Amino acid sequence: MKDNDKAREQLAKKLRESEEFAFSLLNSSPNPMIVINPDTSIKYVNLALTKLTGFPSGEIIGTKAPYPWWTEETLEKTGEDLKKAMRGEAIKLEKLFRKKNGERFWVEIAPGPIIREGEFKYYISNWTDITERKKAEKKMEKAFQMTRDILEKSPFGIYVVDSKGNIEYVNPTMIKIAGDSFKQFKDMNAFELPTYRELGINDKIKAAVKGEGFFAGPVEYTSYFGKKTTVRNFIGMPFEEYGEKKALVFVEDITERRKTETELKESGLKLKEQKRALEEKNIALNELIGQIELEKRRVKEEIATNVDEILLPIVERLGMKGVSRKYGELLKYHLESISSSFGREITRKARKLTPREIEICSVIKGGLTNKEISRVLNISYQTVEKHRKNIRKKLDLSDKKVNLTTYLNHI
Repeated sequence: MKDNDKAREQLAKKLRESEEFAFSLLNSSPNPMIVINPDTSIKYVNLALTKLTGFPSGEIIGTKAPYPWWTEETLEKTGEDLKKAMRGEAIKLEKLFRKKNGERFWVEIAPGPIIREGEFKYYISNWTDITERKKAEKKMEKAFQMTRDILEKSPFGIYVVDSKGNIEYVNPTMIKIAGDSFKQFKDMNAFELPTYRELGINDKIKAAVKGEGFFAGPVEYTSYFGKKTTVRNFIGMPFEEYGEKKALVFVEDITERRKTETELKESGLKLKEQKRALEEKNIALNELIGQIELEKRRVKEEIATNVDEILLPIVERLGMKGVSRKYGELLKYHLESISSSFGREITRKARKLTPREIEICSVIKGGLTNKEISRVLNISYQTVEKHRKNIRKKLDLSDKKVNLTTYLNHI
């Protein structure tokens, strides 16, 4: 009996020593670790776990689920995952927890249920802090999403070709340019497409996959399925993804631009033609004006000759003297100016000159003084002055330092 008791004591001692050794190993582990009893109460936590969470072991030993580091938004899911792990349904989990100060952190949990003689004794949970990795993944996800947004909203058609010629990605703009369906375009092989072969585009894409970029264009291209004809520029760039060489192909639809350029070119040709026609008309017009000027000079010369050779001798033979002589000189002046525009200009309705004022304008233009005018027209000197004043007013010369005779000689 005593031997049995002694054996049991030795066995219990060995178990305690083994357990203490195991806990010492757990405590010295750089990874946070926790031991949980079948009723979910916490049996043990190591220093790394208290350091990571900020909860001292005294606060959490004996605590049952839900544990203080669980977050409210994942409380139910985390509880279900714990039950599965304790049932032996070993699964590796990634969980978002919170520290005592409220800061969030991510851990990867490797569960380890301990079973002795077929009976579940406790559950060991080994944590790995993956917070930095998760932050990096978040940044990568954000960068990927930004890149995808740029590709999806790009004004250029874009598609990715793998090393076998398969289309891995195509953006909406490329589908719009091609007129093909998304499935039709994705199912194409860029190396084998007949329309690419005809233009040599397939060889250029192959070269891009191997590391040689290219530019091809402008190219008039009819899509294989959609039969849509456009004018395009192709640009190919090599790149690698997870070690596989690929090609990123950009397609610029310049159909409308080429159409506009053609229209502008045609318009330019029309403008040149119109310019040439106008220049020819201007030449003809200048020639016509020259002929008119020559004709005017000829007419004036003929009138002057007639006046000098025919009319003036007759006037002189009249033997006018005194006032009558001034009439003769005036008559001679106006006969010499018979082809001028003075008569038409001075009698315009807009000027509102009376017949007498028009008569006075004609004698002023003829070079007569006020005194001579009064004698020729048989009116007083004051009346001539009054008429001159009214004429200046009607010709808008009242407040201007302009000689009336000079003005009349220029109209």
